[in-house]
Amino acid sequence: AAGSLNTAQLLMLSGIGPANHLAEHKIDVIQDLPVGENLQDHMLFTGLVFKYSNYSKVEHPVSENMFKFLVEHKGRFTNNGLLGSSGFISTVNDPMYPDIQLHRFDFAEGMYDQLINIYVNFGFKPSVGLMYAALNTYSFITIEMLTLLNPKSRGKVYLKSTDPEDHVKIKCGYLTNDDDVETFLRGIDFVTRLEKTKGVASVGAELHEIT
Repeated sequence: AAGSLNTAQLLMLSGIGPANHLAEHKIDVIQDLPVGENLQDHMLFTGLVFKYSNYSKVEHPVSENMFKFLVEHKGRFTNNGLLGSSGFISTVNDPMYPDIQLHRFDFAEGMYDQLINIYVNFGFKPSVGLMYAALNTYSFITIEMLTLLNPKSRGKVYLKSTDPEDHVKIKCGYLTNDDDVETFLRGIDFVTRLEKTKGVASVGAELHEIT
């Protein structure tokens, strides 16, 4: 297998795919099939940021944490140091089938390098990364990211040329199905309601308005 994009590309270059599209590239049709017409992707929403006004720092020597990790399989080294936690939720109260995954990225004050990595890797505009960094200068922050687990929106993969070295053309089709929009909105509502819970309120958590 060559992945969701290149597998479709190789099949179409081999003559297996939508006849009309193959004809555009003068590829002999072996089998007329809807190859590349069912692209599914897990969309990510990144616009929820908590800041904290009442939290405490806990310092542990590296040697102590290394011992805990190697001997007891516990401690700070059991975490990758960036993703604080992750969870699966059902926004329609179905315990068997979650529709949103939460990714929680925690940043203590002044963790600029990690913030830069986040906004570069996720394709944020530099202005967004700078906004997060400015907030992080005086506050512990958490970026809550929501992933759509079962998207109903569908995209398409097209050939750019008959050269297998060329990248394919992609029509993502994000949020073309209203159910995906509604699921995201319910997920956002779930996270905003966390602000009102006793545990989150106890550390002075507040959703930061993104402008």
